[in-house]
Amino acid sequence: MSQVHVPHSAPSTRRGPMLHSARGPLLPISNRAPKPKQTGCGCYLTAFLLLAGCAGLLYAVFSPSQPAPIPTIQDGIKPPLQQQQQPVQPAPTRATGGRGGGQAPRQRPGGEGVDADATDGFQEAELEAIKSRAEDIAQAMQVKDLQDQALKRNEEEPETVQALQTEGLDSAKPPPDGSGAVGLWALNAADINGTVVPLAQFAAEATVVVNVASHCGYTETNYRGLQKLYEAYHDRGFQVLAFPCNQFMSQEPGTNEEIRRFALEEYNVTFPMFAKVDVNGPDAHPVYKFLKQHLPKAQGGGGGEPSDFDLRWNFQKFLVDGGGYPVKLYQEAFVEAPLEAEILKLLEPRPSPS
Repeated sequence: MSQVHVPHSAPSTRRGPMLHSARGPLLPISNRAPKPKQTGCGCYLTAFLLLAGCAGLLYAVFSPSQPAPIPTIQDGIKPPLQQQQQPVQPAPTRATGGRGGGQAPRQRPGGEGVDADATDGFQEAELEAIKSRAEDIAQAMQVKDLQDQALKRNEEEPETVQALQTEGLDSAKPPPDGSGAVGLWALNAADINGTVVPLAQFAAEATVVVNVASHCGYTETNYRGLQKLYEAYHDRGFQVLAFPCNQFMSQEPGTNEEIRRFALEEYNVTFPMFAKVDVNGPDAHPVYKFLKQHLPKAQGGGGGEPSDFDLRWNFQKFLVDGGGYPVKLYQEAFVEAPLEAEILKLLEPRPSPS
């Protein structure tokens, strides 16, 4: 048998078979980095995470968005603006709002960490401030509307309040019947209907002369209180003479007819009422010039001498005796007891001269 000669090459220092390519030999197979073995569970976990991520992304993009509910004061949490305005230590507003005895602050349901007492105190203070401001604005608007209406009527009607007032100013003269009346009873004045009448026909043992206003804070108590005294003592010689005046904060802006109707319908006033007048200043009605001049000096008047004394507000009540002279001045607040006591003193029968 013939032997085949195989060329013998130099021994190679490389281990393992060689891989060849068109560009030359590559690394031995045994020297390549081993591939990591992947288990079935790892593949499933990776696929699951990828699918979950894609599902979350799709939900975030295509799902309808709903706005988060806005917390309100009813939930125990104030809006951010009110939280910034909240005082640091609001005072408790309830009679039992103290926190003595180590009690924890009261919590409102749904408002974790919010002090309900502080929240209530802040709300009530805000509501009171808003309510007070709204009442002031409403009252100012009402007075302004009444003033505008009165001015409009005065422009349209020649016989206005000012005309009646001027007539009353020129009527301060003794009564023509020669009755010899003195003091207040010697003067004349225009009544609420515009007719000039002598005050002597209203002479009484005790008389209250008062400047009235329809839109004053003292309107109701004075009208009701004076009407009550008038009904109780008129038959015994008591009289009330009311003079509307618009000099104090324009609180009597209406016409004489509106004033008369208001007093009658709202308070059932039956005592005599006169045309609107001024009580202070150079145009003050002669009735008020006389009353301020003859009011005792202890009461702020002139005591029979000329006086620059001015009334300070509506419903200043001069108490006049039977002789027609003022003896006392009562301020705007109506206090029945002391006024009634002085009236009864003047109504007491006088001792007959011996």
